[in-house]
Amino acid sequence: MPSLTHLSLYRNNLSPSFPFAIPQLMNLSYLALSENELIGPIPYSLAKNSPYLEYLNLSYDNFSGEIPSSFQSLTRLRFIPVDIGKLKDLISLHLASNRFTGSIPHTIGELKKLKSLHLDDNDLTGTIPIEMGNMLALATLKLSMNRLEGNLPGSLGDLPKLKFVSAYLNKFTGIEPNFSKCRSLKYLALSYNHFSGEFPQCLWDVVGLEYIDLHMNNISTMGPGHVVANSFLKELHLTNNSLTGEFLVSLKHCKKLILLDLEGNKLSRELPKWIGDEMQSLAILQLRSNLFHGDILPELFRLPELHVLDLSENNFSGNIPPELGSITSMQKERQYVVSRDYNIRCNLKIKWKGKYYNFPTKYLTTIDLSSNHLSGQIPEDITNLLGLVALNLANNYLDGNIPTTIGNMKQLESPDLSMNRLTGPIPPSLASLNFLSWLNVSYNNLSGPIPTGPQLQTLNDHQYIEEIWNYVGMLLAENALFFQIHMILLNITMVTAKMKFGYW
Repeated sequence: MPSLTHLSLYRNNLSPSFPFAIPQLMNLSYLALSENELIGPIPYSLAKNSPYLEYLNLSYDNFSGEIPSSFQSLTRLRFIPVDIGKLKDLISLHLASNRFTGSIPHTIGELKKLKSLHLDDNDLTGTIPIEMGNMLALATLKLSMNRLEGNLPGSLGDLPKLKFVSAYLNKFTGIEPNFSKCRSLKYLALSYNHFSGEFPQCLWDVVGLEYIDLHMNNISTMGPGHVVANSFLKELHLTNNSLTGEFLVSLKHCKKLILLDLEGNKLSRELPKWIGDEMQSLAILQLRSNLFHGDILPELFRLPELHVLDLSENNFSGNIPPELGSITSMQKERQYVVSRDYNIRCNLKIKWKGKYYNFPTKYLTTIDLSSNHLSGQIPEDITNLLGLVALNLANNYLDGNIPTTIGNMKQLESPDLSMNRLTGPIPPSLASLNFLSWLNVSYNNLSGPIPTGPQLQTLNDHQYIEEIWNYVGMLLAENALFFQIHMILLNITMVTAKMKFGYW
């Protein structure tokens, strides 16, 4: 087939080595071998014998070793080729998910027409060449999941069209100040790197930046923070760093912030009242597992777009403010998606039915105040949140009754009120919750009959609880010892015709 010009073997389970006959196809202009199971080096003869090759896709294979030097002869190559610095007309270079080793060659800076560079998920080492600052057409840069180190060079700030930078899961330690000149940059993902000490201050000066992800680093302070008043920042992910001190004053002027994730730090003191007044676009506030203390501020519930609030695993105390029931965005029943298209770019870890899951956040409304030191009664106003899907108030010191009108919360799927001091009956209105799929009221002082209803009878023991009894008296009569063991585990006791409830 010497005249063959177009060959696509995409996703054909080819293995293990590069097909030996392909380099003999001297008129080939299009070659796609992506998403196979090819291993080993790319043959030197491929480029040497294919002078007319214009399109080459080798992504999502398992090639290893260095890129052959013969590739500099592929002067007609334009789309998704391998890495070579002398291909002057190259527009796209996609080599993701292979096993390429070595460093990124400095000659890559000569690719001044290149718009997208995908080198993610390889085994590249060394630093980012400063010569990349000469790639004036570059808009997308993907370097994630390698072993690159050093700083993001300031020369990247000279790229007028650079919008997207993804470099997570590397060994980067800093960002050079001149990076702040990236006037078109919208997205910056640098999680799972080796940043430490002060948050990179130059990022506050990237005026159009909308997304910053630095989670799983070792940043300990935000620094002085001089966020410009017209900041475009919409998402800030700083989960699992070492931040200490008070809530981040540097965020006060981030008027467009939609998502703030500070889980797993060492932030302390009280939350500032200005959150409810200054951050009116905030829809997702994730402060789980810090050291915040004091009262939960009523001002938080002035945020009109809030639909994910997680203050769990802190040291908050006092009563739950009745203003909780006034969160505008949670008061209306929804059909699967929140009222506004937030265009959130990632999933968020949320506790759901007793376990942590990653959720696309725009599909969920949730409040998690668990594992604090909250006391007093659950405010009846909480039942105004008709759009709330998940409610977790577990492991506090709440007392009094479960709100009798909890059945009004028609979209509630998984209430967790366990490990409190609640008394009285489980409200019969719970039986009217059509979406109820998981309920935990264990380790309280509840009494009275279990409400009956079609939805309650569908709760499945394999999905939700260690054991369910539809008729406890019968089980007790048949196997008293078995029941006594589970009484200890689930805190269920019989009191004449009444009982205290565990999972059901």
